[in-house]
Order: sequence, then structure tokens, then C-alpha cells
Amino acid sequence: MSGRGFASLLVLALLTGCSGGVSPAASGGPAETPEPSAPEPPVSEAPEISEAPEVSETPEVSATPEVSETPEPDPLFSTLPDEFTFSSGAGAWCTYLFLEDDGSFYGSYHDSDMGVQGEEYPYGTVSRCEFQGKFAPPEQVDEYTWSTHVEELELAAEPGTVTYEDGVRYIDSEPYGLNDVDEVLIYLPGLPKADAPEKFVSWTPNFWHSDRATAFDAYGLYNVNGEQGFLGLPD
Repeated sequence: MSGRGFASLLVLALLTGCSGGVSPAASGGPAETPEPSAPEPPVSEAPEISEAPEVSETPEVSATPEVSETPEPDPLFSTLPDEFTFSSGAGAWCTYLFLEDDGSFYGSYHDSDMGVQGEEYPYGTVSRCEFQGKFAPPEQVDEYTWSTHVEELELAAEPGTVTYEDGVRYIDSEPYGLNDVDEVLIYLPGLPKADAPEKFVSWTPNFWHSDRATAFDAYGLYNVNGEQGFLGLPD
């Protein structure tokens, strides 16, 4: 090889070796500085959300129930019949008295007279009364007799009130058997006839022993002022 050929190869080799390792500075351009990447912010774990505490409902405060006073039974009244009647046994009139264990009572009186008629009441006339009241605690008089007083007496309508219904005239009246009532004597079975007022015996003629012995066969209520006697049959 000639000297010129060798020199050409040497130059070519040098050029080839430098072409892959030319630095930016050697190439004449400014070196690019890489932009620093922004650091990622630390990811903090989301705090656990605690469940809201359950709100317990305030219990409703129920109103204190009113305590109704139960009437105390009376030792005597609780042993008497529940029903007493005042009647002559004849005619269409009668008074019923219903007795409670505490001495309170209620009842009704009626007297029908279908012969007393008028243009507005062709079917007759009825006297009537509804009432309620209370006896005082009784006091013992003897073995067969107790004494009490009427503490309260109320009528459902004013005596003398007149109404017409279905061809009948109704007249509100006093409770027959409790006229002018105050003291009431309570008679128990076994009452000697000699100790009973004549008027009481006359109102209860069928309830003394048939042999005319002295013992009374039933219970009685006697209105002292009115001289009127109610009869109560044993249960």
C-alpha cells in the first residue's frame, strides 16, 4: 500500500471512532440540563372515620295514671241484699232501691194510672222518679237493728216536671218511700215482731213467720220520718 492510501485509512478510522462519542460540548451545542421532577407529596393515609354514636331515643315519660279511689265496703252494707223494694203489693206502683257495699244507692219509682187521660195523653199518666244517694256509716242499736242517715239524695229531674211521650203523660215526682227521709233503721232477719214499728209490719205483712212467731224472715229498711218500709230478700 502506498503511503497516501495508508494515510487515508487512518483518517477514516479516526473519524469513524469519534462519531459515536462526540459530547455535546464537542459538537458545539449547549448541554441540555434535565428538569428536576417535582417530588411527589407523601400520601397520608385517610383517617378512619369513626361511626357516629347511636343516639338513644329518650323514653317517653308516661303520665302518672290517676288512681281512682275504690270505695271501702262497709262491714254491714256488704252483707245486705243488693235490692230492696217498697210496695203495697196492690196497684201498679213500686220503688226499687239498689244498695252498694259502701252504702251508696240508686233506684227508681213509678206509678202507672192508665185511667187518667186527656187529649194529649190518651194512654194514661205515669208518675216517675230516678234517684241516687248515700247512707252514712251505720251504728248498731241492738242485735237486729242498726241506724243510719241519708247523707246524700239526688233526683234526676225536678218534681212536677211534665212531659208527653207516645200518648202518655209523665210526671216527675219525689221518690216514694224516701219522703222527708233522714234516719233509716236497718232490720236483720230474726227481728222480734214486738220490736218492729207497726207501720213497718204493715208494709211487710207476708214476711213474718206464718205461725206468727216473733222472727222476721227478711231484711228491712225503715224510713222513720215517712213511716215507710223497704223489704230485702236474702240471697
